[in-house]
Amino acid sequence: MPAFPVMPLFSREDPEQSSEGGLDPLGMATLSESLAGRLVPGVRERMSRARFLTAVAVSREVCRDSDTEAPGLEPWLAFELYLVEALVRGSRGVDAGQLLGLPGSQKAASAAESGLPLATRRYLKTPSIFGVHGVYKTLATALGHERDEMPAARGAELVEIWAREQGLAGFTGGRGPGSDFRRLLTDAVNETRLAMETKRGTGWRGWKCFNDHLHPSQPGSREAAFLRDDLLHDGRGFRAEVWSFLQSSRGWEVTGTLFRDGKRQLNEREFHQALAEKASTGLRTWLDMITAFESFARLIMNAWLRLLGDLARESAPRDAAWLGRSTYLGTIARRLPEAWRKCEDRWRDEVTFGVWRQRFHPFSEPGGGAELVERLVAHHRTIQRAKLPAGKRPWVDDGGGGRLSARQLYSDLEEPAEATRYVHAYRLRPLYSFATDLHAR
Repeated sequence: MPAFPVMPLFSREDPEQSSEGGLDPLGMATLSESLAGRLVPGVRERMSRARFLTAVAVSREVCRDSDTEAPGLEPWLAFELYLVEALVRGSRGVDAGQLLGLPGSQKAASAAESGLPLATRRYLKTPSIFGVHGVYKTLATALGHERDEMPAARGAELVEIWAREQGLAGFTGGRGPGSDFRRLLTDAVNETRLAMETKRGTGWRGWKCFNDHLHPSQPGSREAAFLRDDLLHDGRGFRAEVWSFLQSSRGWEVTGTLFRDGKRQLNEREFHQALAEKASTGLRTWLDMITAFESFARLIMNAWLRLLGDLARESAPRDAAWLGRSTYLGTIARRLPEAWRKCEDRWRDEVTFGVWRQRFHPFSEPGGGAELVERLVAHHRTIQRAKLPAGKRPWVDDGGGGRLSARQLYSDLEEPAEATRYVHAYRLRPLYSFATDLHAR
């Protein structure tokens, strides 16, 4: 089975400040993130390559040799610039798919094509969130690889295993090729901290060392086993149970079907249904809650998409009464109160229950298509106003007299999806990628 039979898993670059707020128009993402965070603690949807955990652990070890109080870049960022540039340099002229999921790779490739070193001004705007360290920090912390920006016991053990398997004796102490490699990296990191850009030419042997020893697609067998085992240790959620099922024969059967032929639109409901068959009571209850939430979320998201589509097809603004004549919207309006009640009955996350109920209570009331249009638009505008730092523009304009029009930027969205398809993602894609990288089967 190929490691990545799905669309490229590039980490989204950190966005520029914008008044648009073109994501999460109905305010459901924070709730789904909370549910996913308990289901698979530490894992984020942006993750894809388990071996970046090793790279982060190695980086923390190297950065111990730098004076954190010295001026210039933080040591971890200097290391990251070299890591990303080295992997991009090494991938030129070969299968670019080997670098799927490398944060900042497009920025680094652009700099390389221009013959320029990778610099902070040419890299991600907020690497502490969207870079390699930023993306994998939550999982590294959850697994005990680091604590308070410093290496922790499991991270130190991972580096030891990695160094031995890579033939880098001396990397964590003593003499040997690992000691030389560490000194090579430390010198480069310290110089880059002051220069704010990588300072090594094409002949620097460190470029090859990064690719030889830290390429995301080439973990050693003992390193991979260590990471697989770490993902089974979960003190507060269900990651261990989900990860175990994914590696089982039944788990691979289900995911093999879901990811077959580069399937772009993954529906995690099918995976959750199979997972629930042999799940513990706690996990099954959590999956029931997610399914109920996603059933409700799909209804209002489909209503929203149809509303925008109907507005986009009209040459003039229309009011709620006219828009509410839609049979499609009328059907959703009739189904929403029951879906809302099922969701409320199954909600088991005390942290977000109040937010969920307060935010979506208007949709528990019966009504027709016109009432649904009014509630959707009012809800959307409330969500947009609350977005940081100072609110975002709604996707629909007020045409006067209660009439509405879709703004051009949001007039060509996807069509509503089938009712059984989840709106949000719950970490199957990154876990499946981890499993293939780590040879879990």
